[in-house]
Amino acid sequence: MSWAIPNHKKSYTEAEIKMLDWITTKIATSEEMTAIAPTIAEAMGRGEGAIRQQIEDRKQASGDKNFFWAQT
Repeated sequence: MSWAIPNHKKSYTEAEIKMLDWITTKIATSEEMTAIAPTIAEAMGRGEGAIRQQIEDRKQASGDKNFFWAQT
């Protein structure tokens, strides 16, 4: 039995979006993201994977080449 809520995604607040936008500009490598993502996730009450995805999406949109998806 799954405890997940089907088709449920917790929306990000404007403050969270601004914070993620800013944090993304400070993270230079996927290693840095790996180190900081758990702390950000805990502070925001989010899953680590969700935070990583948000950072990766922002990095990809900016054309950053230092993340795993850019190297495949």
